[in-house]
Amino acid sequence: MNGIGVQEYGAGEPEEKFMTKIGLIRHRVTEWNDLGKAQGITDVPLNDEGISQAIKLGHRLSEDERWDMIFTSDLSRALKLQKLLVVELIYP
Repeated sequence: MNGIGVQEYGAGEPEEKFMTKIGLIRHRVTEWNDLGKAQGITDVPLNDEGISQAIKLGHRLSEDERWDMIFTSDLSRALKLQKLLVVELIYP
């Protein structure tokens, strides 16, 4: 499991510091999704649509919530999603 801290993103309200929220996000679209193929642990990267979706999701998440950590598997599609989300959360 890979984790990236997002501590630079906002300090949050004092009462929010002690609340733990967990969000589950599925990786975005890959070529195999479009073909209806099961991916499992096969390392299929995000396609252009998936990258665009990840950027939009990161922007939306940056509007409403404060995120401290993002954990992911070591598959390329999950790592790419993680990096795109961190960029959007730190620099909305």
